[in-house]
Amino acid sequence: MPIDKKGFTKREKLLLILVAVVGITAIMVMYVIIPFYNRLEDSREAYNALSMERMQVEMIKATEASLLAGYQAAVLEYYELREVFLSEAHLSGIGLLLTRLTLEHNMHPVDQRLSNPVTSPGRDMLMVVTASMTLRGSYEDLKTLLDTVEETEYLRISHVAFSFGADGEISNVRVSFEVTMIRDV
Repeated sequence: MPIDKKGFTKREKLLLILVAVVGITAIMVMYVIIPFYNRLEDSREAYNALSMERMQVEMIKATEASLLAGYQAAVLEYYELREVFLSEAHLSGIGLLLTRLTLEHNMHPVDQRLSNPVTSPGRDMLMVVTASMTLRGSYEDLKTLLDTVEETEYLRISHVAFSFGADGEISNVRVSFEVTMIRDV
């Protein structure tokens, strides 16, 4: 068969151009438009997921504010109740400590009064309780009690008053102790 050197006919040129346009369009669709569309769908999904997360965060923030307010109120109530409880617990413990100390020195308590704990001036962590006790016993026992109190780091005698009976002997002794304790924070 001889090759015709005449060239392409108009119809063949038109078909060739049409095949080239379809091929280029197919390549553009496969390598440009479809990946772009897939990225667009992925971006939409990510946007929707982030929108859902944002809505959840907003809901959490709204509930968090009310929970925080409730928590703060509960904490304040706890510390108020705890302060009352600790004050009463410390006072009863201090009363027992002083009673035991006086009984160990043969001094018998007749009366005992405890003040509420007071914060030591300039020292927020220290609390001071003043305890006044009326005691009965001998002068020698009182002297050993006072000596023992002098040796402690947390007790201090702030006042001692004697009352004498008709026979000239000591009938009652009024002792005021200052008990220093570390404040429980």
